[in-house]
Amino acid sequence: MLGLLGALLAGLGAFGHAVTGGARLLQVALAGDGEADAALAAFGASESGVFVPYLLFGLVGTALGLILLSVAIMRSRIAPLWVPITLIAWVVIEFALSGLTPWAPYLALVVGLIGFVALIVAVWRSDLTVWSTEAEARAAGSTGPSMPAEPAGATDAHA
Repeated sequence: MLGLLGALLAGLGAFGHAVTGGARLLQVALAGDGEADAALAAFGASESGVFVPYLLFGLVGTALGLILLSVAIMRSRIAPLWVPITLIAWVVIEFALSGLTPWAPYLALVVGLIGFVALIVAVWRSDLTVWSTEAEARAAGSTGPSMPAEPAGATDAHA
């Protein structure tokens, strides 16, 4: 559930970043066409109340979503421990240090690339039973990581 919530918040964050990024691209296009007044109006609109929810989704959704997703990765042990720590470090560098130092965006790019590629590799190499629910594992007759084997002589209370 924690991973699902983290993924949902990170997805909302990506949507918020897309909306604000689109608004910034519109401003650049308007300014490039010599429409200085329209560009200024677009900039003012993007900083007004209409865009505030998207700005918040972009910032809070991405940061909190990736932190929750990292905690879920730690708890599930789907990847080595350094992978979620790297993702948390990326959040700190990207959102806390990017306004303080000129090298932080470059460091965030490298740390994020390492963390996300390592997560992709860990998920790709994982066994399919890790992704099944207990009900799916029982239906398949598997005793994978999501369903521990029952001790000898144990009875099923739900039967």
